[in-house]
Amino acid sequence: MSLFLQQGGTVPLDGSASNDVSGNDAMMSRSSLHADKKKFLSGLVIVFLIAATWVGSTQLGKETYTSHFNAPYFTIWFSTNWIMFSYLVCIPVYVLLYRKDLKSMWRHSTLVFSAQGITLRSLATSTLPFTIIWEATNYMYLRALGSIPPTDVTALFSSAPAFVYILSFFILREPLLVLRVFSVVLAISGITLFAYSDGFGSASVIGVSLAVLSAVGAATYKVCLKKRVGDADLIQMSLFLSLLGLFNFLAFWPIVATLHYTQVEQLNIHYIPWVPLCLSALCSFAFNFFINFGIAFTFPLFISIGTILGIPMNAVIDVAIRHIDLLNWKITAATLIIGGFLLMLTPSTDSLYLHKKFTMLIKLLPNKFSTHNHHGELLK
Repeated sequence: MSLFLQQGGTVPLDGSASNDVSGNDAMMSRSSLHADKKKFLSGLVIVFLIAATWVGSTQLGKETYTSHFNAPYFTIWFSTNWIMFSYLVCIPVYVLLYRKDLKSMWRHSTLVFSAQGITLRSLATSTLPFTIIWEATNYMYLRALGSIPPTDVTALFSSAPAFVYILSFFILREPLLVLRVFSVVLAISGITLFAYSDGFGSASVIGVSLAVLSAVGAATYKVCLKKRVGDADLIQMSLFLSLLGLFNFLAFWPIVATLHYTQVEQLNIHYIPWVPLCLSALCSFAFNFFINFGIAFTFPLFISIGTILGIPMNAVIDVAIRHIDLLNWKITAATLIIGGFLLMLTPSTDSLYLHKKFTMLIKLLPNKFSTHNHHGELLK
């Protein structure tokens, strides 16, 4: 509040306060540079942690498939249960950073559901639909890992921002911008090339389709979450995820039991790969925590870079450990999707500027052609 008053104050017309103002500006500038440097360095650490936990979750998720265990839904249900501890983990972080007491923190946290806090109606309209989307998206992602290599899955999943933009255009009324339309075209081209490289009639196409559907599911989750909770902060999103995990634990276990007793997913406690299962769940939990932490305390661009870095890191593991050959077609397809992803990161102001320049150029072209034709007729 004091900074606002200083900025909004008046300066004497004789300029007697000019030295003080310039001194304050210099101090503020140095303070701002120091804060940006700190934000940048912490962002680099978070980039690595996001990439590492995503790669760990994906590679370990692949390891849960064994000759005696093939239960992707149980794996997703088990992993989702872990996020119910998100709020407990974030409480000490939030208290240390913001110096707030637990009561005011809880009151602030519950505002993510409604202005009245947590009510039965707000829980029903938030927790249930988002848990369904969460589980469906992660289930298709894990099923895709059972058919195609982790590098392919992560590359295809990176097309999610393109689907976010498509859905935002219809749901959030985002403007139609040329650069972002082009990024969507690049992403779709990469997806098509992935399917073509494996052959449109091959079994791998099922894995490609599942990975793309998981990207669509992730886009749906993000757009609906944006519409539902807006710009929620770290502690609010932690409470939201904790209740999502709790609801998953309490309400979705009958699906696990049904799949087991119908022998769709047979669960023998002696054959469950507990080590990769628990480590994958831990990496998934850490990944979601670092995403929310990074959004709150560093540049949003860093979060996107962290997810992009997961693709080459998975590729190194697939080649070095799984001995999978990376085909040229797939490298090209992944490059197209990454290119579309990076174009989607262009700030809205820059995208709008380029869009205006492009539309002006398009409008000028007919005039140039008509002028050229007119001069041709005069020469005749």
